[in-house]
Amino acid sequence: MTSTKLIKLNLVEKLKNKAYRSAFFRARAQDDTAANIRSLREKRDLSQTELAKLSGMKQSAISRIEQAEYSSWTYRTLQRVADALDARLMVIFEPAEDVVKRYENMENFQSLTASANISNRPKESEEFHEVITTDEHGSVIFVNDLPNALTDLSSFEISGSTAGSQVEDEHVFQ
Repeated sequence: MTSTKLIKLNLVEKLKNKAYRSAFFRARAQDDTAANIRSLREKRDLSQTELAKLSGMKQSAISRIEQAEYSSWTYRTLQRVADALDARLMVIFEPAEDVVKRYENMENFQSLTASANISNRPKESEEFHEVITTDEHGSVIFVNDLPNALTDLSSFEISGSTAGSQVEDEHVFQ
């Protein structure tokens, strides 16, 4: 029997603080932007130098925007990169309460699955750091769909229980 340790981040509680939430959302946007650009560049089988040439930029600029810590890009720069990658640039304004609810559902789901050995346990996507799982038909369920997924857990194969422990998250956004 496999043992699973539950890492409790208390993220939902932390997201109730507006300053923390703002910093967290900003960091996630930076991470997602960098990861999306890098991922699509690799999918298009382009080097940073090739993308730079297609977008009329320097390779060093492409390298910078593919770093999660970098946030000085402009909409115009992102549009140039999107055009070079033959992609749509999309900006979404999502109410904070919707995002917090999604994280709350994710935490509830993870707590529930940590107490059981579930054959199709959620996995961290290496690329976008979003929790995903599959239903009984093998269809992918993303974080956005977790509220619906939680209504019918009969599709998950549960075989025994596992030990869980909690680790407090020490990461602080500045």
